[in-house]
Amino acid sequence: MTSPNKRKVVVVGVGSVGSTFAYALSQSGLTDEIVLIDKNEALVCGQVLDLAHGQPFFPAVEIRQGNAADYRDAQVIVITAGAAQQPGETRLQLLQKNAGIVRSIVDEVINENHCGVMLIVTNSAYHIIGYKGATCFAVCLALVRITRAILRGENSVLTVSTRLKGEFGFQNICLSVPCLVSRRGVERIIASNLGQGEMAALSASAAVLKQVIGQLESNS
Repeated sequence: MTSPNKRKVVVVGVGSVGSTFAYALSQSGLTDEIVLIDKNEALVCGQVLDLAHGQPFFPAVEIRQGNAADYRDAQVIVITAGAAQQPGETRLQLLQKNAGIVRSIVDEVINENHCGVMLIVTNSAYHIIGYKGATCFAVCLALVRITRAILRGENSVLTVSTRLKGEFGFQNICLSVPCLVSRRGVERIIASNLGQGEMAALSASAAVLKQVIGQLESNS
């Protein structure tokens, strides 16, 4: 069991995004312990060893391979696991593929009575995927920034996706909006007056997501 004062981050999925996040986080000095989890045992072992070889060059932090029991006392769990987006594949197609993966991980987290913050990573930028097959640098820097706000209790205003409960006129759907982020994750949503064009774009995104959620629920 980790000490209550120990800053522990668990990274689930150590492909290009998960490993790049662990690399960036290890250099930040934000955490005392980074735990990597992946169903590919050889891959996670290799990532841990690779990071460990760099430890003389960044702030002191324990980096190790873990399992579901590590969810219990983690301050932050970052889920990056999932199938990689293929060139020409839409984000909605990818969502259907990855829904089952995320459900199984979340079920494990719930079973361990985790009471910290859980971040589920999504990634955009089709043109970059077309060039190199994946994107990881910018999204991982953003993850480090969000993690910092949580671990340090910064009360920072960041744009993150969270469930809306009437804000901007939407109910029970997750959209990316300005939020106050601190130790409990999203402390509150910062509602603001959007321009007509912005509101139309947000409404269009909400409509697409509701349609996909309906398809996922009907197929589950």
